[in-house]
Amino acid sequence: MSRLEPRITTQLPAKIFFVSGGVVIEELAVIRNLSPGGVLFDLLSPRHKPVLQENSTLYVQLRLSGNTILDLVGEIVRNGPDGTGLRFLFLTRQIKSAIWDYVKPRLTRSSSCNFCGKPRHLELQKCPACGLSLHFDDPQFFDIHEKETFIGQVRTRTRDLDTGHLIELLNSIDSELVKSRHSASRSLPVDAIAHPEHEGKKTVSPLNGGGREAQNKIMRNPDLELFANSRHHAMAQVTLLMSKAAGTRVPVLILGESGTGKELTARAIHAASPRCEQPFIPINCAAIPESLLESELFGYAKGAFTGAVKDKKGLIECAENGTLFLDEIGDMVPALQAKLLRVLQNGEFCKVGSTEIRYCDVRVLAATNVDLNQRIETGAFRQDLYYRLNIIEIELPPLRERRADILVLADEFVRKFGEQYHKHEVRVSREAAALLNGYRFPGNIRELENIMHRAVIMCDTGTVEPFHLSKQLASLQAAGTPEAKEQTFREAKQLAIENFERQFIVERLRTSHGNITAAANSSGIDIKNFHTKMTRYGIDPREFKPH
Repeated sequence: MSRLEPRITTQLPAKIFFVSGGVVIEELAVIRNLSPGGVLFDLLSPRHKPVLQENSTLYVQLRLSGNTILDLVGEIVRNGPDGTGLRFLFLTRQIKSAIWDYVKPRLTRSSSCNFCGKPRHLELQKCPACGLSLHFDDPQFFDIHEKETFIGQVRTRTRDLDTGHLIELLNSIDSELVKSRHSASRSLPVDAIAHPEHEGKKTVSPLNGGGREAQNKIMRNPDLELFANSRHHAMAQVTLLMSKAAGTRVPVLILGESGTGKELTARAIHAASPRCEQPFIPINCAAIPESLLESELFGYAKGAFTGAVKDKKGLIECAENGTLFLDEIGDMVPALQAKLLRVLQNGEFCKVGSTEIRYCDVRVLAATNVDLNQRIETGAFRQDLYYRLNIIEIELPPLRERRADILVLADEFVRKFGEQYHKHEVRVSREAAALLNGYRFPGNIRELENIMHRAVIMCDTGTVEPFHLSKQLASLQAAGTPEAKEQTFREAKQLAIENFERQFIVERLRTSHGNITAAANSSGIDIKNFHTKMTRYGIDPREFKPH
């Protein structure tokens, strides 16, 4: 079978990093064969050679020439007496071009094809047997070769995937195509992308009322980077629902545990709505005593109670023509729920101590961290109010179910607080990253943000270490995860490998500025496996692209 990449014989020194027994091992190696797609190497010390198993992931640091040092991720394709074969993963164009620039002048011209080994005439620019271009001096050779071998590269990487994974891969490709087209159109709404015949037409429906502007505002909202950069499938749906809801005036019910970003979601919907220039008024229904919540919402008339020396506007009036956000609405008492229902139905309300009917134009967004259906069964929450609020429902998953997003979020918080405290070079160490990945985060994103805020303040070395994190996390360092005592050796080992792979891929993408091909090449992992791992861990390369 033909090789897909031209290779050369060399004696380049390299460093190899891999996981053995949950520990990261560093070994020196010699690269014997090098191609833009992989290497054949020998470890200088053979003691760890038996540890290198096929399909396992390695990290390679390779110096090509002068100051050109490549950090590569690779997957072992074979490990025998003649050396260990490594296929690069997540190669960016930049890194693959750098390897090609090194390989090209060292290729030997012969009467055999550099790919399939079949005889050929030196004057031929294309092999008659395998059909691949041999015109290495052509400035366009790199692009020509990538197009010629693309299907072969995909076939090689997907050979062992089952149907489910193949469909998932196609969905990922479709998703990237839609995103790229949306990015190119800049103002084209999702609906128009799905139905190109609608391009240029203004389509308004109950759920997308003028959705083009709302969609763009949602995508441009800097506060939503924590959502937009997620690779968790539920967060993509959240972002879409937000853009749909923003163009309407219907109530929205936002569900999620404390700290998952419910108020952030509400603020983003308001900011992308036609009411964006009007007030956004938040109120936490659980934080205000029952006796005061009614007067806070509806206001009160002079003489309504002792101390009411003059009329006072309630938050509903303050939010006129804007948005009222009712956080933790599940804790509102039924008597007050009935008055809120009247606002939603007719826009009518009365101040405390007054019988005068007033009217308001307010959009209501509500959020809760409790099961409202369960509250309805016990009589603690009105069913009719639930149906009024639940025209559009947005559910935010807890961070423990978005484990692949933890390091992406941590890096974003480090960047944010690094700028605030003029510590622009702070990064998260692999040990600290492993602890973050193994923690369940009962406080969700808010807890992670607080942890990284503290870490940046405490860090004076440029690297966040485990002891910079919260005491609870730091105390887990020896065990590795909060559930370590209940884990079997196999489970603990698997988690350690997953933590290493996740952080490793994030580091490669950060180094390559989000260039997947370069990150894969620098890692020594073939692009198929790199994509598979990115999907598994929910890593979005866009997070690492320069803004």
